Amino acid sequence: RDEQLLVSPEDWERCEVLFATPVPLSLRVNRATSLHSLAVRALEMGFGNRAEPVPWMESSGGALHVAPATNNAEADEGLQLINMLTSTGEIVVQDGLSMLPALALDPQP
Repeated sequence: RDEQLLVSPEDWERCEVLFATPVPLSLRVNRATSLHSLAVRALEMGFGNRAEPVPWMESSGGALHVAPATNNAEADEGLQLINMLTSTGEIVVQDGLSMLPALALDPQP
């Protein structure tokens, strides 16, 4: 293991644990499509209590943070839903920070 000199070995070990921790998947819903409300409903039904709305994105069509799946079957079902909705342009897989320009620029349909 290479030696790093930025932080103490203990702090580095804590960082390594955090780096290995799965983060929620972020999805931005496209409000400009005619199926917007159906896409939101499909995401809520498909992910259930794993999906948490991003409050500051409500005015821009909505976004969700989805907690990691607990098993392979759950992950496969979620991936199928995401693939279907991204292929039709209903959602975009996008981290929260990348959603800020859309919020700041406030594009109108």
